[in-house]
Amino acid sequence: MKWLTIILLIVIVLLFIISSRYIRKYKERMTNKNKWCILLTTAVNNDESRKKLYIDSITKWLEKTNYDIFVVESSNYSFDELKNERLYVYSFQIEPKNSTTQYEAESILNILEDIKDHPKLEECSHILKVTGRYYLDDIEEVLDSADPDKDFYFQIHRNNNWQNSEYFGIRKELLKPLIEDIKADEKKHFEHKLYEFSVDKDFVHIGPFKNNIARGGDGLVLKDL
Repeated sequence: MKWLTIILLIVIVLLFIISSRYIRKYKERMTNKNKWCILLTTAVNNDESRKKLYIDSITKWLEKTNYDIFVVESSNYSFDELKNERLYVYSFQIEPKNSTTQYEAESILNILEDIKDHPKLEECSHILKVTGRYYLDDIEEVLDSADPDKDFYFQIHRNNNWQNSEYFGIRKELLKPLIEDIKADEKKHFEHKLYEFSVDKDFVHIGPFKNNIARGGDGLVLKDL
């Protein structure tokens, strides 16, 4: 009986040590977790089908996540249909550009100027920029389980000096320098500049996410977004 008692005590001590380490690591992970906010880029341009697509997507972001959602609308549509305390819509009228890259870059720079002192933005460590037509299923679980404190969180589509940009996560303070860099070079696509800017940065890939929504430019559906 004496030996059984000793063995039992040893087992209890070992279980306590293991559980304590697990709890500590869990707390550390939760403490070090990135704090995210979402930036959705939209351009209704008096297109009813596009407006419906955006509204459906924004509604999913609001109903299926707990994030604060910033929407930049570059054709001056206000999305009055949508009311939520976590939704912040910023509408501008952006003049047509020679490229969609320059159009999107100017839109993002506009909203960054308007929200630079926003209390919700100040709470964020990272921003997930997403083309407004897309919702990413289970995004909270994906971001919570990703390595924390990286500079970028990218789609899997990265090769040959090209990084897809339907969505990307970025450390908050890097977003404006990135977009300014993109805006300064009118000859290159957003995806080229995103790749170049990130070469010396710390990044990971997330996703893919299942998708059935076509891209706005060429109408291609990336099933693994």
